[in-house]
Amino acid sequence: ACNIGGYFCETQFNINNFRFKTLAAIELSHVAIDPKCANPKLIELLWSGINHYADERGIDTIFGALSLNIENSHYPATREINSLKTKYLSPNNYRVKPYNILPPSRAVAGDNYEFPEIVDFIFDHGAMLCGDASWNNILNQAEIFFYINNQSNQQIPLHLQQYDISSSDLVA
Repeated sequence: ACNIGGYFCETQFNINNFRFKTLAAIELSHVAIDPKCANPKLIELLWSGINHYADERGIDTIFGALSLNIENSHYPATREINSLKTKYLSPNNYRVKPYNILPPSRAVAGDNYEFPEIVDFIFDHGAMLCGDASWNNILNQAEIFFYINNQSNQQIPLHLQQYDISSSDLVA
């Protein structure tokens, strides 16, 4: 991050409160899986590779911004983001502040919104939501900031052998 001018998250959030809470961290932002390929096994494989990479390098924290395309489902997406807050909100000392709040909703209240599978997976496996969502003006989408204490994230065992893949195949 120092070599390229900072973290992506810093373009969307003031992370000063969060930044000094970690010893060794990696950012995981804009994870994109083609919806045709998204399935629980692929997401588990991706996450196993990330955990393996972090464990090998002594990384204590994984954090990032999960991007949500809410263009046509603004109100229900905001409702779902708020439901994440009730379950997974971080302690105050890990909160970040968005630079741009979500614009007012133009959608109908009865619409539905489903998070991409990676969002549910990450929060079900130890992630904490670090405050309000940010509106990304460039990509026209919501960003939610999360963190995971990697030292306590042993909920997903490394099963790379069952996929006939090595960890070096997963890390570019």
